[in-house]
Amino acid sequence: MVCGQIYTGEGADPHVGSTSYAEINVAMAAVDEAETAEQQAIATEASLTTDATQTKQQYDTLAKQLTSERDGFASEYNQFFTAWATVFPNNLLPDTYDTSTVQTVIAQVRQHLSDQVTKQEQLTATLATVTEEIASVKTNLARTQTQLAGITTQLAENDSEQHELNSDGPLSTVSDYEVEQQALTEKIATYQQVVQSADEKIRSAEQTQQELSQRRLVLNQEQNTYQTALDEAKGRLGIAITDGPVADEQALQALLDRIQNQPDELIQLERQLAAYDTQRQTVATAIAQSRALTAGQERPDLSQLQAELTQKQTALDEATERLNKAEWLLESLQQQQTTILKLQTDIDAITAKSADLIKLTQAVDGNNLLHLRLEPYVLRSFLYEVLTYANEHYIGTLSSGRYQFVLSSRQAGRANQNGLDIDIYDQDGGKVRSTSTLSGGESFIAALSIALSMAEIVQRRAGGAKIDALFIDEGFGSLDSNTLNQALEALSMVEQSGRLIGVISHVESMKRQIQQQMVVTKLGDGRSRLTYRMV
Repeated sequence: MVCGQIYTGEGADPHVGSTSYAEINVAMAAVDEAETAEQQAIATEASLTTDATQTKQQYDTLAKQLTSERDGFASEYNQFFTAWATVFPNNLLPDTYDTSTVQTVIAQVRQHLSDQVTKQEQLTATLATVTEEIASVKTNLARTQTQLAGITTQLAENDSEQHELNSDGPLSTVSDYEVEQQALTEKIATYQQVVQSADEKIRSAEQTQQELSQRRLVLNQEQNTYQTALDEAKGRLGIAITDGPVADEQALQALLDRIQNQPDELIQLERQLAAYDTQRQTVATAIAQSRALTAGQERPDLSQLQAELTQKQTALDEATERLNKAEWLLESLQQQQTTILKLQTDIDAITAKSADLIKLTQAVDGNNLLHLRLEPYVLRSFLYEVLTYANEHYIGTLSSGRYQFVLSSRQAGRANQNGLDIDIYDQDGGKVRSTSTLSGGESFIAALSIALSMAEIVQRRAGGAKIDALFIDEGFGSLDSNTLNQALEALSMVEQSGRLIGVISHVESMKRQIQQQMVVTKLGDGRSRLTYRMV
């Protein structure tokens, strides 16, 4: 402890001379440093509290922005949903936004359109192939017809040759005719086979041409159908885009890309929409249950029920709002708890770091077992020296050896009330007494002894500076004649040491014993007269 043990006034006090002014200055500097550290900790806590408030405000602002963006997105989705239903009635989007479902539907529509384009391209290619085949058949048919005409011409030439043979000269033998007839028969059979084959090719080509013409007609009809459907779809898409939330097809594509590229925001919106849908389904279920319970009963007042429903819906909305506020408050409290725990950790670290300074501060402020502050401790050392000098030179003489001064060890309970109380040790009673038990004359003797001793100690502490004069005001009237003589002897001893002693008193016996006197005589009207005289 800083302030040490209690002074008893008996023997050498271990505190006297143990504390220097340099040590006191060091201690006071340490106290200032501890107070500075404490102020810094308080400032840090205030700064963290301000940061927490600013963070909360930023969170509120972001929450409002998110709510606004969610509302805007929901409105845009509703408009997009209406436009989509107009263009693609067979591929409807969900009533409430769902990322996977929307992406699936969009992918299906894109795939369908791609398939239609691919199919149209295939039909165009097939039609071109059929056209080429028809042209080839026509070419083959023309070639066959040419061949047939050639064969017919050759048969006519053969008949002409035979006629010429019959008209020219004598006839050949029968065997020659038979041989020639056989050759002609074979030749005719060959020609007939060629003609039959040509007829079959012609019929096959005509049939193939007819089939290809029908297939071409069907393909043309399918192409016209798909082209009409595609044109109608493009027209409806253009009208829907014009009437919808976007300006053109490029803006529509940008909106689709936004839907695909912002899954986190869309997931949040899905959750909100799902929560709303759950509430809506709950209300719908409650309405259905109410209708089932009221089946066959008299129809109630719908306006009243509507009012009650509105009231319950309002209560539900308020409860939902309270729940949201409670959740927000819980999150805020958790953040504050985290901040407080961090502050507590910082404070504990600062406290641990400043433990010695805090202990020193407590000791200096008197927060110790003896409730003794630093200032009383220093003054107590000085007072001890004064009382020691008084015990050695004055109080014993003035009290005929009865009294000795001691420093009191009493504790008043508060640091500013301890350390400088003086007690009297009574040799006759063999015990320590409080100075409040002294009589008037004894109190004067004690005060005189302390005053004279203090003058001596101050002169010593002042680096050799000399105190040439002492003045004592009143107090002698309460002394008996013996004590008064002892007091005058003590003053005489002080005077013999080279000091001027001035006594202010109305005691007649002192007037007779003091040779040099300054007499004050009242004149009235607030005036007085000062005269000097020798006795």
